[in-house]
Amino acid sequence: MNRDEPGMYKSYIVFGNRATLKKIHVVEEEVKVIRRSQLLKELKEDVLRSERIFTTNEVDQIHHELKRYCLVDDRAKQKHIEGIRKNRSLNRN
Repeated sequence: MNRDEPGMYKSYIVFGNRATLKKIHVVEEEVKVIRRSQLLKELKEDVLRSERIFTTNEVDQIHHELKRYCLVDDRAKQKHIEGIRKNRSLNRN
């Protein structure tokens, strides 16, 4: 199987447990928007339902490639929050 094939990966968009998730509509089944407290349960369920496609070395390589995108600093988070608030206020008017 090709690593770039559609549907090969699942995306988990994970927010802190104190986050309020409102009106989230996800159309792709490979994408999940969840709280941190739900992450382990969702991962376990998905692993049990999925067939094994990648070797351990391939998983490690993919992890290394994606790791730089996982953690966001506080400044980037604040900029994201401000963008959402600005967008909301524009949509209300």
